[in-house]
Formats: sequence, structure tokens, C-alpha cells
Amino acid sequence: MSLTFAVYTLGCKVNYYESTAIAEALVKEGLIELGFSQICDIYIINTCAVTGESERKARQIIRRARNKNPDAYIVVTGCMAQISPESAFKAGADYVCGNREKMRAARAALDYARGVSGRRPERVMLLKDLEGAAFEQMTVHRSERTRAYIKIGDGCDGRCAYCIINRARGPIRSKPLSEAVKEARELVCAGYREIVLTAIEISTYGKDLENTTLLDLIEAFEEIPGLCRVRLGSLDPAMLGEKFISGISKCKKLCPHFHISLQSGCDRTLAAMRRKYNIAAVEKSISQLRAEFADASFSADVIVGFPGESEEDFLESAEFIASLELLHAHIFPFSARPGTPAYFMPNQIKKEEKDRRLAYLFSLCDLSRDRYLDRYVGKVRQVLFEENRDGYAFGHTSNFIKTAIAGQRDLHYQMRNVSFTGHCNGVMLGNIVPNDGCVI
Repeated sequence: MSLTFAVYTLGCKVNYYESTAIAEALVKEGLIELGFSQICDIYIINTCAVTGESERKARQIIRRARNKNPDAYIVVTGCMAQISPESAFKAGADYVCGNREKMRAARAALDYARGVSGRRPERVMLLKDLEGAAFEQMTVHRSERTRAYIKIGDGCDGRCAYCIINRARGPIRSKPLSEAVKEARELVCAGYREIVLTAIEISTYGKDLENTTLLDLIEAFEEIPGLCRVRLGSLDPAMLGEKFISGISKCKKLCPHFHISLQSGCDRTLAAMRRKYNIAAVEKSISQLRAEFADASFSADVIVGFPGESEEDFLESAEFIASLELLHAHIFPFSARPGTPAYFMPNQIKKEEKDRRLAYLFSLCDLSRDRYLDRYVGKVRQVLFEENRDGYAFGHTSNFIKTAIAGQRDLHYQMRNVSFTGHCNGVMLGNIVPNDGCVI
């Protein structure tokens, strides 16, 4: 079997993990993986639907694949496929499956490669099938990066006014702890030193399991020989209680970088969004994390231009977010998603105003990020190097500070002590400490 395929992934880290699992399954069966820019026999597109722009781009990618090879077999999966399968077919898909059994995408490709199925469009796994879904078993054995991802959960029980992902992903489902640990051990044996735990809502891991929590999983990863770092995906501020923070503070392998699903720094806007916390609770959690982790860093997701967000609300939010000195800020203009309460809310903000607020908040966050990085000039921190590009070796500290070292040496997979000399555009610059030793 010598058919070729390519996978294109849109959206979150969970999608990237699932795409890797799909690609591994096809390679194992003898198909040849190529880049998406190449002409292939099969294209698999793993879509996102978090914003209207995400869906538009998914349709564009489907059409691009069809134009690249009119005779190709095109499989579409993911969130856009789940909530809007008809639009995937109209864009040119041959086979569409949703989020309950994403490995069906691999099976569909294999059936086509074996001549079992033709190019007849077939609709499977629509929204209603997510009710009562179990966690889909899949594993990965590789990553495009030095760090590897493990999907530990799927689904979300939240009812945020702006979000469609609970419809696209269904209820919370968790990967059994023993299976997550087994996958992590195999990745460490394959050479990975850092593992990122990812899920649609990581904070609720274990809610559907007996006597299992996210803290239990982190503690289990502490015992894996050869694993140097454990990094957490996006965290809901409502889940960052004192007990959890106190527990993770004892975990030596846990990276002190916390990505907060904040969305706004204004209580009035948070209430309209139907978030489950207020700014006082966020301040308390971040204060405790900084007290427990000396090198704690933070990043956050933020939405600007939510319906009814006044200029005063926005400025209040911007002031609070800037005060956090975020290492990274993922800032998005509000996207009205049909089927969500926010879609019908009055006082929708015009695109021009959302764009203005976006630019303003980005500029504030760049300044506050630089203030945070200023503290590290002259200090030494351990960096896990991930790639060589343009005459520099790039890597990250445990608290996710991106670092660049000038030189042609290949430091990939090495952990080295670096003395920081300055920073530029959010990247720390420095030199390797002589005779520091390294972990390969």
C-alpha cells in the first residue's frame, strides 16, 4: 500500500494530539505521510469551531485540498464537522465525522486506501451522538516538538454565553489515570523530557472517574523515571482553589507556568459571559500561586468586545490584565456564534471598535510582559532546547520563557543552564553557563 496522505490541523492542542494519533495509525498501516502542501491521495482536515473565523478557515482548507488534487479523498473531522457537517460537504469533503470517534477519520482513510469505500459522501457521528459518549482511547508515540502532549480529557460541562464548544465536544470524559501514566512512560522512553497535559477542560479531569482528580494525575507523573517536566494546559480560574494550589506546590516536576482561561478582567462582563468566578477570586488564586512558586508565570485567554461591554468595562478589564504581567496574552475579538446566548444579546460591538480594543490591549500586555522579563536579566535558569533556526538555538524555561542562544550548535533535547543578558520581542537572550552539564 503506497498511497500518500497529509493531515491539516486547526485549533487547540487537543486537536493536534488527535491529529498525531490519526497520522500514526495510518503510517502503521503502510500509508506514506507527506506535508499538506504536497499533492496527496488522501487529505485529513481536523477542524475548529471556536470562532466564525475558525469555521471559515476550515472551509478554505477543504477547498484548497480539493483544488490541489481534484481526485483526492478528503476526510473532515473535528468541531466544525460536528456542528456543521453540511458546510464541510459543500466545501468538498467526501467523508465527515465528528468528535465522538475521531479515529473513524483514520479508518475511513484506510478503507479508501484498501478500495473498501469510494468517494461517495457519507455523514457520520452528528451532534446527538455525543450524549453519553465515553472517552475515546487513543495514544501517541511522537511529537513534532521536544515536548509531547497527552490528551487526558474531552468535553466540557460549561454553559458560557459565548461558547459553542460544549455542543461540539459533548460532556466531560477523562482518560483513566493508569492509561495516562502508561502513555507518559512510553513517551519518556522515546526520548521526551517534558509532557504537556491537555484537555478541553483540564481542570475538571477525573470528574467522571472514581476517586481521581487532576492533582492525583500530576502526583502520579511525579513518579515517572526520566520525566523532567510536567506542564498543564489551560486552567479555569474557578478550579484554582487553595487545596489544589497547595497540593501542586509539592510537585517538583510541575512547570510553574499557568495558562488561565480568564476572558475578562471586569466583573460585570464576566457575569454577562456566565463565567463562574470574579476578579477577587482570580487575584486570590494568582497571589497564592506566586507565593507557592517562586518563578510563577502566567498567560491568559481574553475576549474583547463582548456584547454590552462598555468603554469603562473594557478599560477596567485592560487595567486588571496589565497588572498581571502576563508572559503571553491570547486576545481575541468576540465572535458571535449562532446557537449561543451571546449571539442574541443586544449592544453588539462593531468590528472597528473590537479591533481598536484588541490593539490597545496587546500594546499594554507587551509592556507588562517586558516588565516581567526584566526581572530575569542577569539570572540563570535551566532551558530545554527545542530547535535550531536562523543561527539560534531556541528553547523554554520551566516557566515557559522563550529563550534564544546565538550559535550553530544543535542543542535539541538538551537541558542547559543559561545566563540571561536581555530580551527582545518577548524572547530572552543569553549564554550557556560553561561546564553546566546537561541532560540528554
